[in-house]
Amino acid sequence: MTPDMQLAFELLFLGMISVFLILGLVVLTARLLIFAVNRWSSPSLRSGSSADRFIPSRTETISPEILAVLTASVEVATQGKGRLLQVETVKS
Repeated sequence: MTPDMQLAFELLFLGMISVFLILGLVVLTARLLIFAVNRWSSPSLRSGSSADRFIPSRTETISPEILAVLTASVEVATQGKGRLLQVETVKS
């Protein structure tokens, strides 16, 4: 193997290792940030029980069955982490 090829492979492996380490640090930092935010966020930001997943908005025009379907859809789609804050009918 020529010295140029050996230098090329050394630089290749050094670059790959440095990218792996930097991306590992990014992932670790992101997980720590998510953990810290979830742990110390205010209770008002956390989702409550299923009963208070939505704030009724003009509920006289939207039937309770539709609200129940929408709430269940959001709960299934977000695996229980989402909240339905406002429901409005769109006039076409």
